[in-house]
Amino acid sequence: MKNITIALSLILLTIMLACEKDKDKPTLIDNPVAPIITSPSNNYNLVIEPDDTAEFIYFTWEEADYGVNTSILYELLIDTAGNNLLSAVSLGTASGDTISYSVLDFNDILLNELEIPANEESVLELQLNTSINDTFRTSSEIVTIKVTPFEIILGDLYLFGEFQDWSLNNPSILYVYENIGANLTFFAEGSFERFVYFESATEIKFSNAPDLDNILYGEGSSANTLSTDPSADNITISEAGYYKINVDTALLEYQLLLIESWGIIGDATIGLWDSSTPMNYDPVEDIWTIEDASLVPGNLKFRANDAWNPDYGPLTGLESEFSGPLVRTTGSISISEAGSYTITIDFSQTNDDYEYDGYENMYWYTIVQN
Repeated sequence: MKNITIALSLILLTIMLACEKDKDKPTLIDNPVAPIITSPSNNYNLVIEPDDTAEFIYFTWEEADYGVNTSILYELLIDTAGNNLLSAVSLGTASGDTISYSVLDFNDILLNELEIPANEESVLELQLNTSINDTFRTSSEIVTIKVTPFEIILGDLYLFGEFQDWSLNNPSILYVYENIGANLTFFAEGSFERFVYFESATEIKFSNAPDLDNILYGEGSSANTLSTDPSADNITISEAGYYKINVDTALLEYQLLLIESWGIIGDATIGLWDSSTPMNYDPVEDIWTIEDASLVPGNLKFRANDAWNPDYGPLTGLESEFSGPLVRTTGSISISEAGSYTITIDFSQTNDDYEYDGYENMYWYTIVQN
């Protein structure tokens, strides 16, 4: 009997100790304190400019309090105001108190996922949801913000500068290039090119309109970058010459390549594929010509600065044509008969006759047997 009493006492003691341990365990409170979005604040107004795209936007909050020290998952949602977050886009999840985006990526979400209009103010709502192991959910109060995303409207790009007295009457146009036939020619969307002759050193800027009252692109903060700040410095052309100008308004970058020579090269020429036969530049007509080129049956194409960047040839399928568009290609023009030829290339984009398959303002070559 004594042994039974001792056993029962031990069992009761064990139960009492277990209950004490359970009482000491932390438990989730019934009404957890919801998180509070602290940045951006209510009624925050964000106007995104192209120059801002390398910066970051930070979404921060005071963390939720569940009464225990445990891992909490936060998910940030964004939607247009008045939609009750029914079409909300997730800006991501975090276990801490911050989610960040580059302004460029955030701008892309606004335009392509939330699908709000570009270059217009939209009212948006932010809400932060929390959970523990996909349960015990709570939500922050909604924060309302105003956002104006940017999108550069693609079209022609205009070149102004000292070389034309900043005149609105005759800006040079940098054209957008597209895919042409079998040749994937030129550049991505938002990229522009133009060949321009400058009689002397000068300063220039680009504009998205044929005036100086819209988006102007000047010198950026580092080499070969652009800035849309109206007070940005002009871009300097340090010496006279014939230049290939490339501009990417999406990346805010530009390149200036001084073209010191154009030449013909190929096994139809005297230099074969080893050296270029030089052409002569006429600044009045803005064309490059060789008037007495001795050719033999074979192939030729055009290259700048005795190098292969850039080089041009015919459109695929037009290799036997003696007049046609010039494109970046591995193909070459076929010469079938030996003789003396006058060869001209025109990058001026001013001849209305230089059109092919609905594409206008094309680079062009002509070959005429003398």
